[in-house]
Amino acid sequence: MKAKKLLSIALASMLAIASLTGCGEKKDDKISITIGNAPVEGQSGYDNYMKRINEFKADHQDWNVESSSFTYDVKNFMVKAAANQLPTTWSTFFTEIKTISEAGYCADISKNLKETGLDKILNPEIMKVVTGGNGEIWGLPTDAYAQGLHINKRLFKEAGLVNADGTVKAPQTYDELAEYAKTIKEKTGVAGFAIPSTSNCGGWHLMNIAWSYGTEFMKQDSNGKWTATFDSDEFKTAVKWLYDLKWKYNAVPEDAALDQAGLFKTFGSGQAAMMIANPPINDLTTKYDMQIEDIACVSMPAGPKGRYAQTGGNLIMFNANASDEEINAALAWYIEQGGFDSKITDESLKKSEENYNAQLEAGRIILPSSSAAMQVCINREGEEKLKALQDQYSNVDAKDYNDYFDFGKVQLKAEEPVCCQELYAVLDNIVQEVLVNKDADIDALVKTAASDFQKNSLDNIK
Repeated sequence: MKAKKLLSIALASMLAIASLTGCGEKKDDKISITIGNAPVEGQSGYDNYMKRINEFKADHQDWNVESSSFTYDVKNFMVKAAANQLPTTWSTFFTEIKTISEAGYCADISKNLKETGLDKILNPEIMKVVTGGNGEIWGLPTDAYAQGLHINKRLFKEAGLVNADGTVKAPQTYDELAEYAKTIKEKTGVAGFAIPSTSNCGGWHLMNIAWSYGTEFMKQDSNGKWTATFDSDEFKTAVKWLYDLKWKYNAVPEDAALDQAGLFKTFGSGQAAMMIANPPINDLTTKYDMQIEDIACVSMPAGPKGRYAQTGGNLIMFNANASDEEINAALAWYIEQGGFDSKITDESLKKSEENYNAQLEAGRIILPSSSAAMQVCINREGEEKLKALQDQYSNVDAKDYNDYFDFGKVQLKAEEPVCCQELYAVLDNIVQEVLVNKDADIDALVKTAASDFQKNSLDNIK
């Protein structure tokens, strides 16, 4: 019998026993779970997801399993949580752990990870991010990322920015990026660099750039009080760099009000030659018909104070109102279908192969096994077999990504520890203003942003 099936049976038995002993009386009701973040019909990956969820339901007919399109939104999450509208599980960002856990809306799953054996295979470095001060584990990490610089190889070739071996000339500094962006605009008529400015995405990108100029966004004193510290010359210099991209080099898109989806559309449709993002971005090929061979990703450039790549990630949280039985049942979904195997078996390899074939059919990007540098699951038996399979199905030229995966040349830096989404929101305002207003007063913009962030966010931390 396959190892995963044995695990499934053992987990089901554990849950059955628990249902008989809870509160000293038998429970006749089925275990019911709702899995969030399900794609809707028409979205990329919908057919593959439905196949997997139906298989899971068939394997666990004694459970009520539903899927939900619920997705995390920083603007309305608390309202929905207070109204008890959360599914059993949902995906969110590392930046939201403190806010959601302190509000009491997510469960501590430390016991559940031990019961299911996941604690033995999860990367301890990544687990530090989701672990509270008293050992609480606030969710199951699904991925960790580091930002990189995406490049349209076709546009770089047209602008003469390629090496003898055909690889793109990766800009080593932000000054060099600006020069490349100017050259691309002059030689192709296309914007050299695109940056979003709405939905907290502009601030997200600007933060990474600003670190390389020496910006410190906040600090905490010995009494625990947080203070905004980005009303500084370092940050103003970073903002001036972005201002110059627009008004000195004319190297950014005319549409300054891009969200993340708009950024991908702009880049994917050939309207910009560079953007910041973590690969793979499948919308580029599935929605905008960008050719896989035209995409490269390199390391973030360096600024005056170093070369930084922002790192973050996503995790699955579990409803604080869910029982241990329901949490374990939801974990079974991720164990059986989500790739959280303690052992790479013939069965799991077959599922991976089916998934790769589905990705290829959908036109998605499959990176080589070197992309596992920040993988969540480690030390799994048979891991080399999975890596070999990934390399077999990879549909990119590794040379186009090797520079990005050389994390030794960059300093990985986590997102700010508190009120990060709120910080991104005030930084959005700065990005928008410098991209639309040639007369933008950078000093005043920065001063106002720091003041507003202090008053509306940091001063409200209890």
